[in-house]
Amino acid sequence: MSKVRIYARNLLANWIGHAANLLVAFFLLPFVLHSLGGERYGLWSLLVTLTGYMGVLDLGIRASTGRHVIVYIARGEHELCNATVRASLGFFSLIGLLLVGAGLGLGYLFPEMFANVPESFRPLAMLLLPLLAVNVWITAVATVFSSVLAAHDRYDLVQAVNLAMLTVRTAGTVVVLSLGWGLVGLASVTVGATLLAGAGNWALAHRVYRPLRSRPLSLSRERLRELMGYGVAAFVAGAAYRVIHYTDLVIVGATMDVGLPVAVYSVGAMPITYLWGFLTHIPETLFPPTQRAAARAENHYVRILCVRQIRFSLLIGLPVFLGFIFFGREFLRLWVGEGFTDAWDVLALLSGAYALALLTATLTPTLSAVGHVRFNMVLAVAEAAVNLALSLVFVLVLGWGLAGVAGGTLAAVLVVRMGIYLPLAIRLLGISPGMFARMVIARAVAGGAVMSAFCYVVHELLPSGTWPLFALRAATAGSLCLLTGWFLMLSPEGRRKALDALARIVGRPAPANSEEGAGVDADEAKGKR
Repeated sequence: MSKVRIYARNLLANWIGHAANLLVAFFLLPFVLHSLGGERYGLWSLLVTLTGYMGVLDLGIRASTGRHVIVYIARGEHELCNATVRASLGFFSLIGLLLVGAGLGLGYLFPEMFANVPESFRPLAMLLLPLLAVNVWITAVATVFSSVLAAHDRYDLVQAVNLAMLTVRTAGTVVVLSLGWGLVGLASVTVGATLLAGAGNWALAHRVYRPLRSRPLSLSRERLRELMGYGVAAFVAGAAYRVIHYTDLVIVGATMDVGLPVAVYSVGAMPITYLWGFLTHIPETLFPPTQRAAARAENHYVRILCVRQIRFSLLIGLPVFLGFIFFGREFLRLWVGEGFTDAWDVLALLSGAYALALLTATLTPTLSAVGHVRFNMVLAVAEAAVNLALSLVFVLVLGWGLAGVAGGTLAAVLVVRMGIYLPLAIRLLGISPGMFARMVIARAVAGGAVMSAFCYVVHELLPSGTWPLFALRAATAGSLCLLTGWFLMLSPEGRRKALDALARIVGRPAPANSEEGAGVDADEAKGKR
């Protein structure tokens, strides 16, 4: 199978998996929200956010394991790969105890951290936080085996496991909430589904990679030192990103209320979370070939992959973010009811922030692949600090409420990502600033302006009020925006490659010049210094 077809298959598999999660969330959220009630759903969202912070306790070992497994398998160094896997599993066996302890500690401190939490919620928090901490541990272990599948470009198998987990979790959620088991039942279903995914990843990893020997577990100093060498910087960057993505709900719960305000913010942020996850599958899918190209010192091809990914992300993401801004209020009213239309302020501000972040999202994994993980770490910490500080100022000093929390995210993107990270990152990759401005930024500005005009016209001219009418507006605006992006975001060579990748998915034979790096267009060629 040709490389282009493999990448296209992997991206399609990742998108199918994420689309399934998106569809389930779309139909399941109103059921969960109304079954639990606004206050309990707000509590659940906050507890999930708090346990999300526990992921930093892996000290970057997950990210480092994935990177080293790719390198060792590519070199055929099977013993080193096995030693890395066993050391990672040994590390996570110890971390499991620390995670449960952290869950117990957070449960004990929960009433002190959120003084306005109702008395009836406190025993629930003390019970659920350790249970959700176990879920974080199982996820970490499962990731070790999924990294083996990713190193073999078998994202189709990774997503098959995820779809099985999603099916079990969805069916279980409906059953336990219908039986009235509430948050305890919801947490139990979550842990059970994750355990199933871990077993599936273990079985498939051993089947795909026959030399894999994951036992006995090991705590080899040499392997752990190697993992920590890359992992510490990844750990700090990961902690910073968790501040960026998870702290908003904590600020809302600490400064306003654990109940309805947290639920409203969570509803407004959820479409952004799912869309961003959808878009990050692009650099995630192409990280193994980028890492392999970097290992072979093919820097020109690394730059080409990076620019293509950014432009493709803009083509897919920009129309949806603009759609949230123009049509988000109506979408929220139809989706979850009149009581949550205030979530549009959150949705619109976060849409603006993440639309800008599209310009930098691919730069981060590309820089990690070529060895600039510490640079990513420093800038991630800076963005997290600015985000947290400005969110608190907007809420506590200016009194902007939920909009202030989301506004802090937007301001941090403008100050750190666009003002500092972007110009430094493209220079580190050896991309000419003039070329990047012409090939990416100019196309993004022109495309965004035309797409906004189309969205405005559709918003003003077409009727609204029901799901069929909303679908008509969304389809009309989306089609016009995608057509605009197709011609403005992609180069002629990029359009040809996109069509070629689609053809390969349905089985068309690969042309002779389809190898990696072939067919570089004139603009991309100028990116090489």
